[in-house]
Amino acid sequence: MKINLKAIAIGALLFVGTATVSGCNLGDIIRTKTPVSIQKSERLPESLTLNESQLERDRYIDDVQRNIAAWNENIEKGLTLQSLIGDIALTELNSERLALLGLPMGGPAALLLSFGIGTFLKRPGDKSAKEVASEKESSYNAGLKKGKDL
Repeated sequence: MKINLKAIAIGALLFVGTATVSGCNLGDIIRTKTPVSIQKSERLPESLTLNESQLERDRYIDDVQRNIAAWNENIEKGLTLQSLIGDIALTELNSERLALLGLPMGGPAALLLSFGIGTFLKRPGDKSAKEVASEKESSYNAGLKKGKDL
């Protein structure tokens, strides 16, 4: 009986190959591409190992859900405040009530007073023209300096 050395060599190579692969974590070998938008927002490399990708995906989903929940809460607070202020404004500017209080022109006067105050009040986060101009100038100067450094 003739022994086929090629078959034995192939069998041995397959055995060694499968034994090597079975001892490895293939998730550390296989690489996946990261979407460009997530690369930019999360500062991730272009490709990650499969294990890293799964961890980063789960972390990203948790971050997005947490941010959406916080945003929804802020929107709800804003809507509540808007409703409250609107109700107070409608109640206070009701000309019949102000007339009953002894102010016959109270409705239009209160409306003009509210308009006057509203034009001079700043919303939270609003910046004056001087602040915007100084920010633009400092940004422009920083850009020039960075350009010179390159």
